Amino acid sequence: MTGPYEFVIDEAHPSLAGHFPGDPIVAGAILLDHVICHVERVFGKQVSTVPVAKFLTPVRPRQTVVVSIKSVAADQVSLNGSVSGTNVFSATLMLEDNV
Repeated sequence: MTGPYEFVIDEAHPSLAGHFPGDPIVAGAILLDHVICHVERVFGKQVSTVPVAKFLTPVRPRQTVVVSIKSVAADQVSLNGSVSGTNVFSATLMLEDNV
């Protein structure tokens, strides 16, 4: 298990204009992108697939997302994201050695 990873999506992020004008939420793909980049950096492996991703509660711009990451096997990690103590997403990532 690694320490918690935190990030914030600024309200100027280009994806927010389409999700949704006047009441923006952060797209799940943007959340996963941040987490995947972090996992690849920390574990020194490439994320090959995301077999499971569940988005439970919308994340708004400027909210701090806290992600806990747990190594389940040499090639698999599970993670949970929360905002202010509320679970907002969970995912399983499969890893492979960088080629």
